Amino acid sequence: MTEDNLKEYLESHFGRVGRVPDEVRNIVRRLIDLTLQYRDRLKAETGEILTVEETKIAIDIFLSGLKTGRIPSRLEGKTAELIKLWMNILKG
Repeated sequence: MTEDNLKEYLESHFGRVGRVPDEVRNIVRRLIDLTLQYRDRLKAETGEILTVEETKIAIDIFLSGLKTGRIPSRLEGKTAELIKLWMNILKG
């Protein structure tokens, strides 16, 4: 996978929000930007690659948590880090 695949995936997945208020669109843009920053920092600091599959898993858990109000407590690794970063965006 190329680095652009993650960006393309995020923009296609989160970009499907359709007609929404600017505030929501701004949050989605921040989530995408934060994910790409995390990917770049992870690679620079550890040499690890954030895969599209890991991001998909994190998105599924994150969206499920938004619907149910519960995020699993035993998350680990990159998936857990992404979800924590995204939750901080929503907390403001």
